[in-house]
Amino acid sequence: MIGSWVFSTLIQSSFGIAPDEWNSIFKRFYRAQNAKGVDGAGLGLYLASLIFQKQGGYILVDSKPGKYTTFSMFLQNCKK
Repeated sequence: MIGSWVFSTLIQSSFGIAPDEWNSIFKRFYRAQNAKGVDGAGLGLYLASLIFQKQGGYILVDSKPGKYTTFSMFLQNCKK
């Protein structure tokens, strides 16, 4: 926990995502250029981001094409 936030990080060793696509990957039906030919509808990150936003949280992305992608997810700690 960081202050009043709870966070989790997911690291995926994969083809990575180019920095110029980081904002776009959270849009509905968006598929990264290097995801062509990989199953998916472009809804997963959109829905995850929407859920986190509705709960007062957010998701950050860091990626190096051809190496890895890291998603850091933050939610407000509602514990009183």
